[in-house]
Amino acid sequence: MVGVPACGATAPLDVADLVNESKRVIGVVEGRSNPPEFLPRLAAMMGGGRLPVGELIKTFPLRDIERAAEEMRTGLAVKPVLAP
Repeated sequence: MVGVPACGATAPLDVADLVNESKRVIGVVEGRSNPPEFLPRLAAMMGGGRLPVGELIKTFPLRDIERAAEEMRTGLAVKPVLAP
């Protein structure tokens, strides 16, 4: 799962699949940075033109989710965004 869930959101997990496939669930916020420090720095970089956000985002229609994932894996899309 990738995204920003609402507070208190839950997700069903197949625990047997986690164990049998040696999978892990890891929660990460902002790449393990300190958001109160990191987000203002990002905003300053964007405001100063030093963070080309538009070049990092690539939008895909929801029906192309597999292509979006593949382009992310291969590096063709840095931050794929799915649109309905």
